[in-house]
Amino acid sequence: MSPRLWCGQEIKKLAYRDTLPESRDFWRHEMAQAIREIDQMYAEELYMMKMEMASSYDLKVILVPCRSAARSQLNVARS
Repeated sequence: MSPRLWCGQEIKKLAYRDTLPESRDFWRHEMAQAIREIDQMYAEELYMMKMEMASSYDLKVILVPCRSAARSQLNVARS
């Protein structure tokens, strides 16, 4: 059984056991807060990966013309 399915089943069992509206609201709020935190962490991680990829791409774009210029200078020097 997948962890997600197991957790869902466990939460449903707990929800049926406790029928007080205050308790349900508390757990609903706690779960919503946990989801927001996970979403924020994911967004931060995704942003960092995008920045790393953009930086790597920019560096490669800069280096390609430099390498081409160096090769052409070598070819001219050899001629």
